[in-house]
Amino acid sequence: MRDINSLLGCAFLFGAISFALAANAADVEVTFYAPSIARIVRAPSGEVVKKADIVTAKPQKVKMSVLENDDAKTWKSAALSVRLDKKTGALSFLGADGSVMLEEAGPAKFKQETYKGGYTATKVSQKWKIAKDAPVYGLGSVQNGRLDQRNAGRLRLQPENCDDGIPFLCGIGGWGVYWDNVSVTWYSTDATSVGFSSDVGDAEDYYFIAGGSLDGVVGAMRHLTGKVPMNALWSYGFWQSRERYTDCGKLLEVLRRYRKDGVPMDGIIQDWQYWGDNAHWNAMAFLNPGFADAQAMIDEVHASNCHFIISIWCSFGPETAAYADLEKAGALLDLPTYPDKSKPYDCYSAEAREICWKHAAKLYGYGLDGWWMDSTEPEPWGQGEHHNDIPCSLGRYRDVRLAYPFYAIRNIHDHTKAARPDRRVFILTRSASAGLQRTGAHTWSGDTKCTWEALRKQIPCGLNFALSGNPNWSGDLGGFSGPKRETFGELYARWMQYGVFQPMMRSHGSGMARELYFFGKPGEPLYDSLLASVKLRYRLLPRIYSIAHEAYASNMSFMRPLVAEFPEDRRTWDEKGSFLFGRDILVAPVTSSNVTSVATYLPQGANWYNYFTGERVKGGAEHEMKTDLSNFPLYVRAGAILVDGPDVQYVGEKPWNDLAVTVYPGANGSFELYEDAGDGYKYEKGEFTTIGFSWNDKTKTLTIGACKGAYPGMLKARTFRVKTLGGAEKTVKYSGKAVKVSL
Repeated sequence: MRDINSLLGCAFLFGAISFALAANAADVEVTFYAPSIARIVRAPSGEVVKKADIVTAKPQKVKMSVLENDDAKTWKSAALSVRLDKKTGALSFLGADGSVMLEEAGPAKFKQETYKGGYTATKVSQKWKIAKDAPVYGLGSVQNGRLDQRNAGRLRLQPENCDDGIPFLCGIGGWGVYWDNVSVTWYSTDATSVGFSSDVGDAEDYYFIAGGSLDGVVGAMRHLTGKVPMNALWSYGFWQSRERYTDCGKLLEVLRRYRKDGVPMDGIIQDWQYWGDNAHWNAMAFLNPGFADAQAMIDEVHASNCHFIISIWCSFGPETAAYADLEKAGALLDLPTYPDKSKPYDCYSAEAREICWKHAAKLYGYGLDGWWMDSTEPEPWGQGEHHNDIPCSLGRYRDVRLAYPFYAIRNIHDHTKAARPDRRVFILTRSASAGLQRTGAHTWSGDTKCTWEALRKQIPCGLNFALSGNPNWSGDLGGFSGPKRETFGELYARWMQYGVFQPMMRSHGSGMARELYFFGKPGEPLYDSLLASVKLRYRLLPRIYSIAHEAYASNMSFMRPLVAEFPEDRRTWDEKGSFLFGRDILVAPVTSSNVTSVATYLPQGANWYNYFTGERVKGGAEHEMKTDLSNFPLYVRAGAILVDGPDVQYVGEKPWNDLAVTVYPGANGSFELYEDAGDGYKYEKGEFTTIGFSWNDKTKTLTIGACKGAYPGMLKARTFRVKTLGGAEKTVKYSGKAVKVSL
């Protein structure tokens, strides 16, 4: 390829300027949204009709140059060049060093398609060339067991029970593509390319990102579609739920038993049927006689220093008040869903969203702490292909299928925030869309099976979801359906160990109750393992909350594939059985039964410590460790600084005024402890504190930096109990001023 600096006709321009050049019957429009982000549009009709406001970013003023000769036209910023081959009409994307990051296989293809419902639309598709051994990541939450989606075949990307496809790809070298189309979209791959094809598209519209790294690509995606707000501190504690509690007494029995047994818990959830029969499905009211004392139940939950959320759906039974209101407004979708005779509401309609909230608001008035939004796909029971062609307020359902969760969840989020602006909105949802991260909602992976295979598939699924822009992903710990009583205990224990390192730790499922006391008593291996996982979660809360702030402030993710931190190590490129929690903790959940020894690959470029034994091991090789229910492969990077939270029954039971700090020597390292009021949105106005810790491995000195920032109720003084791993502990009285500790 010719060096772009030798191209003729150079001109320098400023601002978000679009450029067009004829290319195979469709103009190419290039707009820089940032030096590293370019929007590509090809519109045969000459206009782009946006169906959903997923992208919120506006084009920045970007210094760039336009270079043109007989063969090509190139738009160049400091970080990215977009080169149009005039002969083929294909675009190439080059990094700041002039190397090709990604190339189109040709211009977009447009085809008229008549669907089963007699609906005719323009279908749009695009392919990009990619090397045979080059991995690609993303696609949202797809449970096909793959981290590298290079050879995944053909996948339908739309919201479903256990899959939430998002048309987003990224790869080694820090490139990313967001295909901005919310109709039913397909991902395909062959020997030389990957591509997207959308059922409906008046134009090709996508964003190319030159992120510099996978983390940089994730950050750019969030720049385009929205920052990740922080959830309340209590939401990162342990959650208990069940397929459903049948009355108030059953739910309170769990809370009382946990408090009696000393099992930490911060949230409990009421699943479906609190409304009574199926005709009153999702009435958003306590119509079931077993919940006649619902207000007293919720009051006791709060008095016990716990939080309560409840299940709501996007479909309504025919005898509910919401159904009647929506039917009158013509705002029900004619889709078969669960249960029979229920119908989902047209969340694309502003009027329908107001009606939905009118009924949800009454439920919220009981003092809920958040929402469990189930079936936000909505549930596709019996939906054939022709059901995509029913009308909705934004055209045809097929046109906007991918955006259903976005509109449904944003509706509840925005109204909840307006109702209680002093509290951070908390939402758990079964389905997701691109851009949903800006609501802070947690997506869970749906009704997974209670099998080891399902557990194995969860790990790459969650990692690819995070790589698609949203860090808030989790699953039913233990799996949802089909537990086998004689073998479930071991599976549950291993799934709980994995759950410690998910953004939300929630035990849930059907068929068998999941409360810890059903699995033995103190002193028995299974019970002790489950309790140890919950306690480890609380010990890690200072780090978890600090990562949550990093996700908001600097686009960090809780769960990261090894390749995000160690891209030079090819062994990490398709490592789907382990991941990093933040930057310094490597987790390799046990995903097979009757395991007594596990080999875990530890990446090159760092040395590691076994968290349970303290053994130091070198990176760049597999490490074998013996395991039973009390442990699993968990490694801490040399140079890491772990700050442990206190042993508590719930968040806030004890202040963070006496914290253990452990340095893992062998490399320089740092950690920033973040604190705020724990709830509310004043952190967005700067009401928070940070304390930086830095370790100099050569001098064996830990520096605790000065406390920066302030918020009402902050600790003015505290104790840090500091040591290196295996070393003697030193007590440090800290009053906010920097201090150095020799270890």
